[in-house]
Amino acid sequence: IAAIIVTLVSLAMFLREPVYEPTARVWVVRELRVGPPAPGPDTALTETTPAMVRLASSQPVANEAGQRFELQESSAELRDNLDIVRVPDTTFMDLTYRGTDRKKATRTVNALARVASERLSEAGGKNLTAIVWERAKVPPAAPKPTPLRNGLLTLVGVWTLYAGLTLATMVVLRR
Repeated sequence: IAAIIVTLVSLAMFLREPVYEPTARVWVVRELRVGPPAPGPDTALTETTPAMVRLASSQPVANEAGQRFELQESSAELRDNLDIVRVPDTTFMDLTYRGTDRKKATRTVNALARVASERLSEAGGKNLTAIVWERAKVPPAAPKPTPLRNGLLTLVGVWTLYAGLTLATMVVLRR
C-alpha cells in the first residue's frame, strides 16, 4: 500500500504544471488636471467601479487585445483566466492573468491592461483617464519537481504514519 501511495503522489507532483499569476496595475482617475493627483480614495469613482471592471473584462477588450498583440488564446479563454479587482481605498485596479507559461501570461496580462486602460479612457460620458501604472513582471520560474526526493519524503511520512497507528493500536489493545 505504501509503495502505491508513494508512486501516485510522486506521479501527481511530477505531472502537475505550475500556474503563474502575474499582475498589472491600472490607475483610473477622473479627468487629469494640471499634474496628476495623488492616488487615493475617489468617492465619485467608487460608484462606477463595477462598470469599470465589467468594461475592462469585456469581450471587446479581449478581442482587441488578442488581435493587436497576436495572442493565441480565444477571447473566452482570456476572460476566464483574467481576474480584475479594485484595490481598496484607491483608484487602482489589479488585473491578474493565470497561465502555465510565465512569460506568455505576463505578456497577456500586460496586453489586456493596455487595451482595458485605453477603452476606459475612451468610455463616453465618464471623463475617465486610465493609465497602466505598473506593468506585470515575469514571475520567477517554479522549481522543477524532484520526484525521487518527493517520493522518499512521502515514503518516510507513510512509514511514520503506519508506525504511529501500530503503536496506538498496541496501546489500545493492552488495556
